[in-house]
Amino acid sequence: MRRSSSVPEARPDPVLHPFDASAVDFLASLDVACYKIASFENTDLPLIRKAASKGKPLIISTGMATLAEIAEAVETARSAGAPDVILLSAPAPTRPRRKTAIC
Repeated sequence: MRRSSSVPEARPDPVLHPFDASAVDFLASLDVACYKIASFENTDLPLIRKAASKGKPLIISTGMATLAEIAEAVETARSAGAPDVILLSAPAPTRPRRKTAIC
């Protein structure tokens, strides 16, 4: 199947993870659409503050953070200028799931 020449090719924005302040500045120079804070950085409030100060949306992976730590990260991001804060969570099932087969 061929794509019609009148349909533009989709080019999603990359989601990049800064791990320190210099990475935030580097990504800002690339004019990224948003910043993603990795789960093991979600308690690094200076990093969150720095990324939020760029005025772009933040995606924060919650990982193993407590509700209090997540609340503090969100409040830090909002107060530092992030227009939107998105929480990314991949919870584990709370109980074992039965495996069934479809025959």
